[in-house]
Amino acid sequence: MNIIVGLDRSEISKAVLMRAVLFAKRNDGKLHIVRAVPIPVEMPLEALSIDPEALPARLLDYAQRDIERMVDDAPKDVVASVEARVGVPWQVLVDVAREKHAELLIVGTHQYGILDRLLGTTAARVANHAPCSVYIVREITEEKK
Repeated sequence: MNIIVGLDRSEISKAVLMRAVLFAKRNDGKLHIVRAVPIPVEMPLEALSIDPEALPARLLDYAQRDIERMVDDAPKDVVASVEARVGVPWQVLVDVAREKHAELLIVGTHQYGILDRLLGTTAARVANHAPCSVYIVREITEEKK
């Protein structure tokens, strides 16, 4: 069973990874860990000194190293791949799910604001467009405890 796991830099990513590992172990699954790297609308000043053509590669390299650190403690027998890609997060996850012929896509969701309510969250878009089942890990808030 191929399982795509979308991780970002949010607090819930640890919980998403833990749930994915448990699911993979119980179902003889292999995890394909993915981190989408959106090109920021506003660039920090230090980015101005980088050749615009090199910026996506630099962001991708940073994200790849970051995601590898995040999954470093995950059991090697369930992790099939770890990859960062430049693109819109929901679209990257859906594309990888198609490429890997995934049976499940696991993402996290967290509290969202007014803009998310208007435009839709990444998790909602993944759920609407994924070619497979989607498992959404929710953030535990103080109200839910």
